[in-house]
Amino acid sequence: MYELFPKMIIAIVVYAVVALGTGLTAGSETFTGNMHEFRAGNCAGMETAPEGAVECTQGVLYSTIFTIPTAGTDWPLTLSDLLITLGLVMLFLEMLKAPGTGNATVFNNLLSTGVFIIAILLFVLQPLFATSTFFIIMLMTLLDTAAGWFITVIASRRDLAVGGEA
Repeated sequence: MYELFPKMIIAIVVYAVVALGTGLTAGSETFTGNMHEFRAGNCAGMETAPEGAVECTQGVLYSTIFTIPTAGTDWPLTLSDLLITLGLVMLFLEMLKAPGTGNATVFNNLLSTGVFIIAILLFVLQPLFATSTFFIIMLMTLLDTAAGWFITVIASRRDLAVGGEA
């Protein structure tokens, strides 16, 4: 069962729970903030802000969850950082089982391809998923899918070569 389950879906589901839980109940800006106004220089209190500028907020995704004291300063970790880290851990776990050549590995590659397609659709169709954080997670699912297929093909060729010499 472990080999059949595409681990990258865990990162997508955690992102979805946070995004939909926050964004649907309190609005999109509560989740992502309005930092696009900050980049445009339209926040209240900025020198370049026009009259009637809005108050800029970070949103849940980019707000600091906790800080880690480092050499001379504090390192703030945001929810976005933690989601990307979760995605990297899941990608690592996927790569550990990639060299297999059995039916379970091929089925896992098919499921991983489905997860990647779902991630693309969410990124394109749902505004709460159109963030750089989810884009990076989506790229991880692409790497998982491509590496899974390539590694499986290479491992299959190796098995065929070894089997042909016997």
